[in-house]
Amino acid sequence: MARFNQSFFFLLSGISLGVFTELFLPEPDKARVGAHLMEHLFLNDAQIDHSAVFWESAENHIGLLALLFVSGLTSFGVPAAYISLLGKGTALGFSAAFLMESMAFRGALAMITAILPPHLLILPALLLAASAAASHSKNAMGNRRKRSLSKEPGPYCLSFVLPLILILIAALWEAFISPAFLQLTGSR
Repeated sequence: MARFNQSFFFLLSGISLGVFTELFLPEPDKARVGAHLMEHLFLNDAQIDHSAVFWESAENHIGLLALLFVSGLTSFGVPAAYISLLGKGTALGFSAAFLMESMAFRGALAMITAILPPHLLILPALLLAASAAASHSKNAMGNRRKRSLSKEPGPYCLSFVLPLILILIAALWEAFISPAFLQLTGSR
């Protein structure tokens, strides 16, 4: 439970860091980010390749999951797992703050209907994976002489199955359901 709490702390710290980064971003930079966001996030339905969105989301989050998995196999895995959560939280916090500041009510509605739901699956998946990686890495550091990394890989590998399933479901949501919600909210 302590590893989960530590993971949650780093995720929340990242979200806070992302929000503050957005708040202190100079206006010219906000305009560039806004143009990029409008170009990539708010496409009309005919322009969306749902399959490509699914694979991009899945690759990004599975890549992060793989990084967490590998970090659990190394002695420096505890900081690597927490830094990964900090980075994901920063990106999410920045995106949420930017949407809400630049688009006001429509941005908040887009955040609640299209971005938050898949992240209700992604964030617990990453928290579970980071907690497992940090615990496994910490155990490996304590038992270095006994070569604990290869001792019991089965339970450690199995601890990443649920996070993987959650990430795949979230990628499906991002590819097929989020675009429909963005249209319904009038954000497109």
